[in-house]
Amino acid sequence: MTNHAPKPTLDPRGRPPRGGFTLIELMIVMTIIGIIVSFILIASRDGLRQADLRATQALVMKLEGGLNDRLDALMQLRPDPNFTHGYLAGIYFGGGADLDGGPLMSPRALVAGTGVPNTAVRATGRAQAIALADYLKCELPDVFVLNQGATTGAATYPLNFAARAFPGKPADSSLPGLTANFILPLGHMVQGPRRADGVSASGYGDGSLNGAFFISSNPQLGLTGRGIYGASYAAAAGVYKNLGYLPQGYDMVDNNGNGLIDEWAEGVDSGNQELVTGRLLNHTHETARSEMLYAILVEGQGPLGAVFNADEFSDREVQDTDGDGLPEFVDAWGKPLQFFRWPTLYHSDAQRGQNVGTDLDSGSASTPMTLFPPYASNFERREQDPLDPNQTLMAPAWWLASQNSAYPTSDLMGGSSTNPGTGSSGGVATFEGFFYRLTEPMEYTAPSAANVNRYWDRGGLTGLGYRRAFFTRPLILSGGPDGEPGVYISSAPTVSDVLDVENAAAQFVPSELMSGGYIPSGSFILSPGSDSFLLHDAGLDDITNHNVVGVGGSGG
Repeated sequence: MTNHAPKPTLDPRGRPPRGGFTLIELMIVMTIIGIIVSFILIASRDGLRQADLRATQALVMKLEGGLNDRLDALMQLRPDPNFTHGYLAGIYFGGGADLDGGPLMSPRALVAGTGVPNTAVRATGRAQAIALADYLKCELPDVFVLNQGATTGAATYPLNFAARAFPGKPADSSLPGLTANFILPLGHMVQGPRRADGVSASGYGDGSLNGAFFISSNPQLGLTGRGIYGASYAAAAGVYKNLGYLPQGYDMVDNNGNGLIDEWAEGVDSGNQELVTGRLLNHTHETARSEMLYAILVEGQGPLGAVFNADEFSDREVQDTDGDGLPEFVDAWGKPLQFFRWPTLYHSDAQRGQNVGTDLDSGSASTPMTLFPPYASNFERREQDPLDPNQTLMAPAWWLASQNSAYPTSDLMGGSSTNPGTGSSGGVATFEGFFYRLTEPMEYTAPSAANVNRYWDRGGLTGLGYRRAFFTRPLILSGGPDGEPGVYISSAPTVSDVLDVENAAAQFVPSELMSGGYIPSGSFILSPGSDSFLLHDAGLDDITNHNVVGVGGSGG
């Protein structure tokens, strides 16, 4: 007989067996999972942000290395000053006339009573410094704007690389499309005493030993120079190539024998005119500085060639954001980098520039911004201009209006000069109109012994307090995660806007903080707004080659 164990029976007094989680338990579990996921997402987002920052920093530093290589190569060459550089460097005492009939000046442009050019006018250290600035601007342009008629093909040269015309009579204005006043070096082919026949002529230009005298019968002689509209033919060639020009339009040769190199007629015909004009119509100024940097470093033509190959950059690092055919270096957020050759007013770890901040640091847009002095005491080491190691541009006899009283500013600048402010001569205005600042924007209403110590030359009570030699380092800048650079970029600039305002890369609005004559002439449009506080705030997350160690840039 088989015995069977009794089957278990449910105890009616006990709890039923558990079949799953309660709703409260599920909600607790889901909440915990949600918290964990949120932590993961935050960490992932922070990781992506850091990756974007590091990628942009790496690109900026890579480009700075290439830019330094190019600068090192350029600085090995010491260009000879021409007579125009000598005129700009001259000291004009006033109060009489020189023997050549012109205003009294020293050194004299012509040997007294002979009509023969005085070679001493080209041999001064100041003329050498001006010639070097002219050369670097020519070979390392940092921006361009469209010339009038560019988008219709009416301009002989569609692009102006931030250049003012040198005033004076061109050698032969009858040549079609001749723009002799823009041909480089400065003053080349503008009427002056340099004549092949030895006969003196009035004017502050350099002319050409061959071209100025024989131009009517031999227009190709001496006309072409080294470049035009602020850039050498080699520097401009990289832009024209990507713009869609025909090869003969960027080969740095006068193919049609009209005395002009790489003009519209050589680079554009009926087969590509629609393409080129369409690209010019698409161009936006926000991209110009990045496009110029790409043209120099990647598409470099001429003896110096290119520093990089296009294959060394990814599609994320190089794009054409405005569809004008010109590649741009872009940051991790898809915005074009900004490139400044002489950012004299940019304040950073690498250069003093012009320090600016809020009075009370209250974080309010209504808080007034203030220019802080570049030097806190009499004992700080003063800046030196690397292009002018002997500080010849700071010499009181040339810099002071009282000493250089007859400087022909209206002649040399064509009446469009900047007004640098109290005490400075027309030579300062002329130099600033073509190149970069020589004046301190910080002006004290009541100079005192304490304030004098804060000036560059410690001479605020003697009329020299507003002069300043700037040390500058080329600036490559990303606007950072917010896409807004902490320097102003004009939306539709003229050449004057770029030269007088934008090129200085200031982190403030000049009309709000600079006083009197220090405010550059010309109108300008600012980004992100017309308020210095907004501009300052936008730069807090900038990434630059001046300070890439931290998360952002100098910030202002």
